[in-house]
Amino acid sequence: MKRQELDMEAWQEREAQKERRRQKKRALRLARIAKWDPVRFRYGRIVRHLIFYFVFIMAVKATANPVSVDDPDFMVRCGASALAMLISFIFLDGVFVLYDPTARRRFCHEPPKETGIFSEWKFALCSYEFLSKMVTLAILPSFWSTSYFLYPLAIFFNRIEFSRWEIWGLYLLTVLPIMAVIDLFMRVRTRRYWRDLDEEEAIDKRFDFLAMIWLCVLIIFGVGFVGFYFTATGLLIGILFMPGVWLTIVSVILALFLLHYIRAFWIRARFIKNLKKVCKEEGAELLRIAHPYRSIFIKKRNAYEFTIKVNGKTYACKMISAIFKSVPMIFCDKESGYFKFGIQVRKNDLFTFRSWFTHGFEAPEADQKILIVNPAPHRMKAIQLYTAFSSENSAFVTEGKYERMLDNASSVYDATVFSGNGFLNAVKRNCLDKRDDG
Repeated sequence: MKRQELDMEAWQEREAQKERRRQKKRALRLARIAKWDPVRFRYGRIVRHLIFYFVFIMAVKATANPVSVDDPDFMVRCGASALAMLISFIFLDGVFVLYDPTARRRFCHEPPKETGIFSEWKFALCSYEFLSKMVTLAILPSFWSTSYFLYPLAIFFNRIEFSRWEIWGLYLLTVLPIMAVIDLFMRVRTRRYWRDLDEEEAIDKRFDFLAMIWLCVLIIFGVGFVGFYFTATGLLIGILFMPGVWLTIVSVILALFLLHYIRAFWIRARFIKNLKKVCKEEGAELLRIAHPYRSIFIKKRNAYEFTIKVNGKTYACKMISAIFKSVPMIFCDKESGYFKFGIQVRKNDLFTFRSWFTHGFEAPEADQKILIVNPAPHRMKAIQLYTAFSSENSAFVTEGKYERMLDNASSVYDATVFSGNGFLNAVKRNCLDKRDDG
C-alpha cells in the first residue's frame, strides 16, 4: 500500500513538472505575442492590405474579358467581368476579415460594449482596420491595375471609353462605396462571431495562415473557372435581358432553402399527431400544448410548448428544431447553444459560423424538464467542464472543457434531451424519468 502511495506521489510530481513546463512555454509565447501584436496591428496591417489587393487583382485577371467598342456583346462581357469582380471581393474580403489573428486577439482581450442596435456597426466603421483598408483601396487603383475597374464603370455609365484618371475618379464615387459597405458588413458579422470566443480561444487559433492560402487559391481558380464558363454559355445574357430567367433562378434557390423548413414543419406535425395518439394509448395526460410550430422559425424562446403527466409526475417539454440534419448541435451552457456550420480541412475549422438558439426555460411546477429536438440532427453534443486531477496534497489541478456526445435520455445541465421518436418510445416504455448523466 505504501509503495502504491509512493508511485502515486511520483506520478503526481512528474505530471506537475510537465504542466509547469507547458505553462512556461505558453507564458513565453504569450509574452512574444503581447510584444509584437501592436507592431503587427499598426504597420503589418498595411502589408496585409497590399496582399489583399494583389490577390483580388489576381482573381479579377482570371475572369477578365478584353472588350472593344466594336464588339456587339461588349456589355455582356463587361457584365460578366463586373459580376466576377464582385464575387471575388465578397469572398476574399470575408476571408481576410475572418482570419485576422491580431485584430481577433485585440478584440477578444477587451471587446467594446454594445450600447445600442447600431453600436457594432459604429465600432466597425470607426475601427483602424476598416479606415486603413479603405484608404489603401482608394489609393492603390490610381496606379496599380486601374484598367480592371473599367468593367463595373461600363455597367454604371453604359460606355467603355474612359481615361485612366476618369476611371479612378469614377471608381471612388461608385465602386469604392460598394466595397466599403461589403467590408463593413463582413466586419460586423465577424465581430459577432468573435464575441462568442474567450481570450484563450482567440490566442490558440493557429490555422489562420493556412486557411487564408487555401481559400484564396480556391477563390481565384474557382471564380476564374466559373466566370469563364459563365460567359461562354451565354447565361448572363438571359439574366441581364430576360427578367423571367432571373426570377426563375431566384425562385429555385429560395425553394431549395425553404424546402428544409417545409420538411421540418411536416416532421413536427407528424410528431404532434403521434404524441396525442401515444398519450391516449398509454393513459398519459397531455395537460397543455401551445405554439408547437413556433420553434421551427424562432430559435430564441424561453417558453416551453407542452406539459405531460405520466405516473403522477409532471414533465415540462420544450421543443427545438434542427433544420439541417448534417449540422452539429451543441449545448454550451444552461441557457443557450448553437448550430455549428463550417468547412473543415484535416479536422481544423477552415470556416465556421454559429447560429444560436435558446433551450433554457423555467417550469417550477414540473418535476422534470425535457428538451425534444424535432427534427433532430445527426450529432448532438454538450460542452462539459472537467478536472483531470485534484488533490489536497498537490497544487497540480487541470481544468478544461470537452464535448460530450448526446443521445436519447442524456442529461443536458438541468434537463433531459430526447429526439422526437425517442421521447415517444420513452412514454411507451414508462422510462421518462431515467437519465444518462454521462
